[in-house]
Amino acid sequence: MKTGTVEKVAFTSGGAGNQWTTISGVKYATWWDMRASDWRVGDQVTFEAYKAPLWSGMVPIDCAQKIRKVRQ
Repeated sequence: MKTGTVEKVAFTSGGAGNQWTTISGVKYATWWDMRASDWRVGDQVTFEAYKAPLWSGMVPIDCAQKIRKVRQ
């Protein structure tokens, strides 16, 4: 698990739940449901980072999953 601060969220024009989420300067492809998210921009979070292609045959990019707010 990694830890970082959510800096920006850019919603895509694709399917519901697809976003670009910038965490501590790294732009990640993400898939999360705003209604179930426990964090907001500016929060410190933990998450799993990995690389995967968005579509078959493409170059792997930075992705993140299981984004959760760090409780203080």
